[in-house]
Amino acid sequence: MSIRTSILLFFLAFLLRVSPLNWGLPSETGRLATYHPDEAITFHAISKWGKENPFLHPDRTILWGGGHLIPTALALKASEFLGYISFHGREFLEDNLKEADKLYRVGRMVEILAGSLSVVVMFLIGGLYPALFLCFAQVHIINSFLLRPDSLMVLFCLLSWW
Repeated sequence: MSIRTSILLFFLAFLLRVSPLNWGLPSETGRLATYHPDEAITFHAISKWGKENPFLHPDRTILWGGGHLIPTALALKASEFLGYISFHGREFLEDNLKEADKLYRVGRMVEILAGSLSVVVMFLIGGLYPALFLCFAQVHIINSFLLRPDSLMVLFCLLSWW
């Protein structure tokens, strides 16, 4: 019963978090940034990585740490390998905002998956009612589709308690 419940909770949480995936993307805002100013900082930080210091935080652009940068960068590389996105530089993205949308979708999917998995981990820790509370918590839903470290942080905190 718990495996079936975990799967159902994951899909319910995923559906709630994936529905606003396209909210405020660059093609809607008319610029490379979304409605949330922190999302573009993630791409800025990843773009500063060099061959000499891969995965090292390049500067103080993000004061909350860089733990979410590695999964986001790996998802971007996997998407590039699969042909969903291609990197042509900032000028190309400014002229092709639909291509910039794809970068944000890939990054947001990392956060959506982390937020959905955190609901399952909450179920394993505390049972059905705390998991349902987290599943429907508006703050968690919002922070789970924005390209920010919040949902990964919640997931890893819950995993440390489990």
